[in-house]
Amino acid sequence: MRREYPAAPIVAVGVIIRQGDRIVLIRRDKEPSKGYWTFPGGAVELGEPLPDAARREAWEETGLDVEIGE
Repeated sequence: MRREYPAAPIVAVGVIIRQGDRIVLIRRDKEPSKGYWTFPGGAVELGEPLPDAARREAWEETGLDVEIGE
C-alpha cells in the first residue's frame, strides 16, 4: 500500500467519550482502516480552538453533545 502525505501538516483531534465505565467507539467507514473501531475525531478547521473541534467532531460522528474535560 502506498501512503500519501499532505503538503502541510493537518491537525486533528480524537475524542474519548465516557460515561461511568463505558466508552463510545465508532466503526470507520472510510480508508484508512475502513471497518475498524476507533474513537470519534477528525481534522481541526483553520482557527478553530481544539476543544471546539473535539465537541464538533463528537457531534458529527455520534450525534452526542459532549462536555470537553481537561
